[in-house]
Amino acid sequence: MPADEQVAGPGGPRTARPPDFLDRVEAGVGLAARASALFGGFVLTGIVLLVVVSVVGRKLFNTPIEGDFELVELFIGVAVISFFPYCQWQRANINVELVLEAAGPALRRVLTLFNLTAFVAVIAFLTYWTIDGTFHAFADGEETMMLAIPIAWGYLLISVMATFLTVIALAQLMLALFGRHK
Repeated sequence: MPADEQVAGPGGPRTARPPDFLDRVEAGVGLAARASALFGGFVLTGIVLLVVVSVVGRKLFNTPIEGDFELVELFIGVAVISFFPYCQWQRANINVELVLEAAGPALRRVLTLFNLTAFVAVIAFLTYWTIDGTFHAFADGEETMMLAIPIAWGYLLISVMATFLTVIALAQLMLALFGRHK
């Protein structure tokens, strides 16, 4: 497509441009964030099915799924943190909009950059300690009581998702620095 071709857009006609690196980053990270939320949805659906089958088995046949609560404990954290990258990407986390509404565009940009920088710092700190805890969990060899499942595997999945959340936050900060804030 020629660089000066006009296309329709939400604010009226605009000049089309070929996708650049930031467009690809934005599209790729957005797709990965949606995939993360879908993964969390599948894990949560699996947890719900496990609990339903266990409760029905307990009620009708007096045979619940042994250790069902251990599986719920391991996977609920994975499901919850799997939704965070999508929430962050959609900017659906808690924001103080009252201050931003009264601010002009320049102050809004500064506050947004500060907010994203602070979020990256906090989530990177938490991710670091989650990964550290994962290494300790593998070293300790702690297992669940009934099923003897190493809890380190749950920590590992949570560490991977926390790392992904950090990448999402860094991508948002990079896009905001270049004026491409959602």
